[in-house]
Amino acid sequence: MRPKNLRPLSAYLKPKAKDLPCLFAELVEKYSEAGLKSCEENKRFRSDTNEDNVIASIRFDTEEDNEIAPVNHSDVILELDKAKRLLELNQLEIQQKSRSIIDLNNQIIQMRQQLEGQRIEIEDLNRQLQKAYEDMAEIHNLYNEQLKAEREFLFGDVESLIRNNERFSIEKIMTYTSQDWLNNRNQVVVKFIETLIHNNQDTTLSKEKFFKTAVVIDAIYGAQHGKYVSEIQLAASAVKYSVAQSKMIINIDNHITSSGSYSQFQKWLEEFFVAFNMTSQNKIQHTDTP
Repeated sequence: MRPKNLRPLSAYLKPKAKDLPCLFAELVEKYSEAGLKSCEENKRFRSDTNEDNVIASIRFDTEEDNEIAPVNHSDVILELDKAKRLLELNQLEIQQKSRSIIDLNNQIIQMRQQLEGQRIEIEDLNRQLQKAYEDMAEIHNLYNEQLKAEREFLFGDVESLIRNNERFSIEKIMTYTSQDWLNNRNQVVVKFIETLIHNNQDTTLSKEKFFKTAVVIDAIYGAQHGKYVSEIQLAASAVKYSVAQSKMIINIDNHITSSGSYSQFQKWLEEFFVAFNMTSQNKIQHTDTP
């Protein structure tokens, strides 16, 4: 910025007024027809641009510029207090933001720890599920092996019955009871059927219930092996034949029980009645010697 005390010096260096041409000379010449009066240059005026006046002006401006404006201390104190309050507010805001950042960082750390804990828990659950799946697969395999073994045991039991011809003798049939017959059969099948037919409202084990259970087991044995002949069904056929004397009944029963032809049934029936010492007409045979 240019100092004020140089302005008078600049004016001092300008051309003096007495040396300058008339300001209206060009206008008078240009509009001569209008009758303008020409400039009179023979009259001299006192110039204000003499050296003494310039020096005095410079001295006055210098003294004016050197004067110091009075300072208002109250305004300065107010400005300082205002700046101090703003600074304190900024510091407080910075502290609050710092605490917020610290809290957010702590929350992030906690969330990371929780996520890590959940990840570990999920991995543990996956291991448990995998172990449970493996255990179920092992149980399934054991179950299949057990079923296969029980099926083989059942088949062996049926074959042993097929080879046992004594079960058709009158002595066996006369001493036959459903409970004894069930006790000599495959216990897995027996317990399974007993569980299915169990009734909480009727817990009595009557002879009729034992017999029905034996009939079911006997039917399972017949379904397991095509050559199985049931002594129970054969005895029932004999009873029906003794009443109806019908060959058709025997053929139907033998077809169901796979016990053979009618002639085989007749042979067995004769042996059956001989054991009772009776004929097929329910007449006592006199076998005693004279």
